[in-house]
Amino acid sequence: MSTEQVPDRWKVTKAGTAVSHIHGAGFWPDGRPVIATHTGLMEFREDGWYELSSNRHDYMGFELVADGFYASGHPAQDSPYKNPLGVVRGTDKGETLEIRSLEGEADFHYMSAGFESESLYVYLETATSELEPGFYRSLDGGTSFEPMKMDGIEGRGIAGITADASEPKRVFVYGPDGILVSSDGGDMFETFNDQGSIVMMATAKGQLAYIAKTGTSFNLVVSDLTDETETTVELPSLNADSVPIELVSQDGRLLLATSDNSVYVFEDEEWTQLLQAGKVK
Repeated sequence: MSTEQVPDRWKVTKAGTAVSHIHGAGFWPDGRPVIATHTGLMEFREDGWYELSSNRHDYMGFELVADGFYASGHPAQDSPYKNPLGVVRGTDKGETLEIRSLEGEADFHYMSAGFESESLYVYLETATSELEPGFYRSLDGGTSFEPMKMDGIEGRGIAGITADASEPKRVFVYGPDGILVSSDGGDMFETFNDQGSIVMMATAKGQLAYIAKTGTSFNLVVSDLTDETETTVELPSLNADSVPIELVSQDGRLLLATSDNSVYVFEDEEWTQLLQAGKVK
C-alpha cells in the first residue's frame, strides 16, 4: 500500500524577513493564524512563520470564511490575472483561486465577508464600468453587487464595515460615533452602541468584539449578543505607531494586527506576540 505525498507549498520564512502591508488576517480551519501581506499569504506554525510559494498576490480586503477566503487587491507580476483582482474566492489555503467578478476593474480595500453566510459588504472607492463609488452588498458570494441605501447614517463618520458572521443581511458600520447595525442588508441602520470612537471590530457567531479609543488609550470589549454581556480584554501595549488595523474573533481566540506590522494572538487569557514590528525572528 502506498500513500501519495502531497507537497507542502509553504516555505519557512527566513529570519530577518520584513513583513509589510498586512491587509487581512484570521485563523485557518486547522487553527493556524494567517495574514495577507504585500507578497501573499503567511501562516504561523509552532516553529515560526511560513509563506505560501504560489499565488503571491498583494491581497487587499482579505476575509476568511468557513472553508476559504475572499479577497481583492493586485496580482503578482507573473500572474495571469488582470490588475486589479476584483473579487477572488480562495480555497486550499490559497492554492486555488476563483475570480468571482470585476477582474481588472475593482480593488476593494474595504470588504467584509460573513464567516458562515459568505455575504459580502464592500465600499467601492473608484467607479467601474457599471458601478459608481459607494457601499454595496453581494448575497451570492461576490458574483453580483447591489447598492446599499445606507439610511440612518446621516451625520455619522464611518471608519469600517463588518458583516455578521451568520446572519446574511445583518451588517455593522463603526467609527467615531460608535456602532450602527442593519438587519436588511445595509438599507436602514440604527444605533447598536455609542461607546465613543470605534477603530476596529470583528464578529463571530453570536458575538462581536470591538476596540474603542479614548484619548490615547485603546480598550477591547467582547460582547455576547445572546445574553448581552460584555467582557473587557486588556490589550497588548500599543502606541501612536502601533494602532489596531485588523481584529479577528473565532472560537474564543482573538487575532490582532497593528499598524507597525505586529501580530498578536489572544487565547487562554493571555496575548502572545507572533510578529514584532514586521520582522520575522
